[in-house]
Amino acid sequence: MLTSKLEDLIWKGKAFPKTFCVGGTQKHVINIQPDRFIIITDILYFPFFACQLSDSSYIGADQIETWIRTNHISTQLTILGEKNFNRFQFRNNIYFNPTKNDFSQFLAIPESPTHVDTYLIHTTGVSFSFSFGTPLTPTNDFTLAESVAYSSPADYGKIGDTNYLATTQINQNDSDNSFSNWVSRPARIHVASTNELAYPVDSGTNIESSYRQYGNQHPIVQVSYIEIMGQPNNIGL
Repeated sequence: MLTSKLEDLIWKGKAFPKTFCVGGTQKHVINIQPDRFIIITDILYFPFFACQLSDSSYIGADQIETWIRTNHISTQLTILGEKNFNRFQFRNNIYFNPTKNDFSQFLAIPESPTHVDTYLIHTTGVSFSFSFGTPLTPTNDFTLAESVAYSSPADYGKIGDTNYLATTQINQNDSDNSFSNWVSRPARIHVASTNELAYPVDSGTNIESSYRQYGNQHPIVQVSYIEIMGQPNNIGL
């Protein structure tokens, strides 16, 4: 998101609008000069169909089902650096166009991209990493009495309410590694934490090269950012 302050720096010749295309592989890095920093103002995510194919870009109905059930339909984009660590979750919007009358063969066609306004400051370098989502382990428990909830039917309620229902606040992933991304609640150490929807980056979520052979199979994100002379602590941002 371009702010009036950034626009003013651009007109004064102290900042420069730039773009960077991320995709094709699992990871990219933008290196930043020592006397400059960048602010990522928006990202444009293009959905893709990553699947292990034999010798063509056509797929069978069984491959579509496997792709969805293993949660490859979800993609995690991790943007990290010295100043920020951010995750974005996308659901790939794919149209499966049948190429045979018996519906035994399809062509996966990515649909419209997703635009996200951001304001992410990075100083020494910024990494962009793609990974698959993974299936979630079904879990149910009750919200603790010390937590935040309204009684059912306004909300799921919590222990001690007149009406409360079992729900899930912690996502458990079916993955190679045990993984949790806790969002702590300061000064409430006896309250069970709720975690962000996040997937580990490991061999189970890796978008391997055999999945990225064709034009519709690799991730693409168009990154727009502003490169600014100086450092964020001395230019009044």
